[in-house]
Amino acid sequence: MLTERHTALLFAASLLLLSVPAQADMSGLAPLSFPFPFFSRIEMRDASVNIVVNVPDLNQDVPLTINVEATFHMKDATHYMKHSNSEEETIWNVQFPWNMFGDMEKFKVISCGFPKETTNDYKARCYSWQEHFKPGVERIIKVEYEIKVRKMIKDEIKAVLPAEKRINPYRSINSKPRPRNQYRGTKALIRSLESETAYFLFDYSLTSGATWDGPIGRETVNLTFLGWAPQKVLCNQADRLIQKDSSTWTYQLINEDPTSDLYFALSAH
Repeated sequence: MLTERHTALLFAASLLLLSVPAQADMSGLAPLSFPFPFFSRIEMRDASVNIVVNVPDLNQDVPLTINVEATFHMKDATHYMKHSNSEEETIWNVQFPWNMFGDMEKFKVISCGFPKETTNDYKARCYSWQEHFKPGVERIIKVEYEIKVRKMIKDEIKAVLPAEKRINPYRSINSKPRPRNQYRGTKALIRSLESETAYFLFDYSLTSGATWDGPIGRETVNLTFLGWAPQKVLCNQADRLIQKDSSTWTYQLINEDPTSDLYFALSAH
């Protein structure tokens, strides 16, 4: 039995059919085109990060200056249907987190050779800007900034260093997770600190790569000490930090979804 609502819908459909001419020529109409999937897939194919630590002033209570330069190779890897518009752009709101333990200054973004206007989001504690992606076209995004960090003792570091959910803080796509060990995690980093020693603590965000789709193809972080060589570099992922020479250390991940950031502690004595 038809209800009043069903009757109204049938009446509306009848009017729509009657409004189309019987001899209408539909051959000139273009086929409908929708991207598939309907959401763009923006991937980080490659990243190179250079962290340069300047000479600390150990005699006075002045902050340590650290310069960071990161280059990201991004690409819209969405698979579109045959009739989709390949020139259609995707606007992506990018967020770059503040450094957790120091003052972040002189932040700037160069996207494909052109400077970008950034917004300092105090609520989200990040810098943000917009990127325009075209399907299959790579964009090279360069980020530069300076960090100033002050000395901290063990108890202060313990209070601000975030706890990690697990000691093995990454997920590898191509290989099995590494076994737990005493050199991994923020707890291991805190245990390495001496109670009466002051340290410079700073971080680099790896987990910000989770903003993008899929694992990070490859990311290399180079830690360089300009004009000096520390006796020891403490890190929450020390087993993956490789010393190249007396003043250069390297960290690398390949095809991974990082779930922990990098935290470094340098003796201030």
